[in-house]
Amino acid sequence: MYSISKENPFKQIISFLIIMLISSLIFIGLSFLTAYLIWGSETMKNLGDFSNPDVIATLKYIQGWSHIGIFTIPPMVFALLSGHGILGYLNGKKIPDVQHFLMALGLIIIILPIIGKLAEWNLAMRLPHWLSGIELWMKESEEAAKIATEAIVKTSTISGLSANLLIMAILPAIGEEFLFRGFLMRYFSSFVKNIHLNIIIVSIIFSALHLQFYGFLPRMALGILLGYLFYWSGSIWLPIVVHFANNAMTVIVYYLAEVGKINIDAEDFGNINNNYLLIINIIILGLGFYWFEKHKDNANIFER
Repeated sequence: MYSISKENPFKQIISFLIIMLISSLIFIGLSFLTAYLIWGSETMKNLGDFSNPDVIATLKYIQGWSHIGIFTIPPMVFALLSGHGILGYLNGKKIPDVQHFLMALGLIIIILPIIGKLAEWNLAMRLPHWLSGIELWMKESEEAAKIATEAIVKTSTISGLSANLLIMAILPAIGEEFLFRGFLMRYFSSFVKNIHLNIIIVSIIFSALHLQFYGFLPRMALGILLGYLFYWSGSIWLPIVVHFANNAMTVIVYYLAEVGKINIDAEDFGNINNNYLLIINIIILGLGFYWFEKHKDNANIFER
């Protein structure tokens, strides 16, 4: 029986990119078409008007379906063509035990201040003067993305919160983990034999494809954690749950701030200014890594 996963790496990645292109065009195209039919031409012409509730609803709708087409469907189709089935190829047949889930969720809490510090360093980075034009473009793009994201995520209703959790936590957790940990880590394993290098490469790609330069380092750090959780557990479900928890915390903090339950800037959530506490967090994170290394259960993680 033919299996696309038995082809050489070049043919595999070309095949995957073709699948991704077709899936993206179909889902993005259909999302815009159906959005036009649902909300009408006036809304579609004014997608930059974030004060319009219909625009926000349209953007969420398009973002959700586009994300499925770009991230979720391609690895699933490739997995089916591999002959191993979706769960078999993407390491979804095994469910980690409760202890692993609790430890992993603890790590995402512990790493928050570290990610915050990396974000601070990232924001302080400056390009050489001769690249000032590119730096200005990156800052403007980052600010535009921030405004759009805040407009979408801010809500004071339970229905809005539920929609945000679906669009910004559930779908990204499943789709991005299927793509980056489920597909790419397996793909690179065929010619990158060092698992640590594999995790770092995929984390760099994971961060770069978000196209947010000033969030590159913190997102890369998150990708490294998710990569190791996948490697240690041998299951895609552990990084999916942790990825969901990370995104859901941000969504919920925005909601609580919007309804006046907390008085905190969502972007500052988890940050600490005390360097001694930061060092303690790093030590605890290291101990958590050590625990997972001693309790890893990843036999045949990339078996073909």
